[in-house]
Amino acid sequence: MRSALGSFVALTALCAVGTYLTGWWAVPIIAAGWTLALPRHGAVLTASAAGAASWAVLLAIASGSGRIDDVAAILAGILGTQSLAIYALTLLYGSLLAGSAALVARAINPPLVRRRGV
Repeated sequence: MRSALGSFVALTALCAVGTYLTGWWAVPIIAAGWTLALPRHGAVLTASAAGAASWAVLLAIASGSGRIDDVAAILAGILGTQSLAIYALTLLYGSLLAGSAALVARAINPPLVRRRGV
């Protein structure tokens, strides 16, 4: 899992499973733990993208039953917007949860700076 893509896929899977099993609050906990365990440059962006991607996967799975479209239509009517905006806001929320937790974790345990030999 040293590659950026492998890290992204693993974090996406962890966030999706954590959300499915426990709820939305698993995303910041998993993203912060991941960033603390593997401090690297770009961890905040990776976590942010993984948070959005994990919730996109969950939305895609939930849309198979058709119930998610009804909820989106009701929320869109309440907020006076399109259903597509509800989906976008959902993905944005997952992204912000994971990214902000990773940012805090990165401040606690920053990645090592590699210095070139003199």
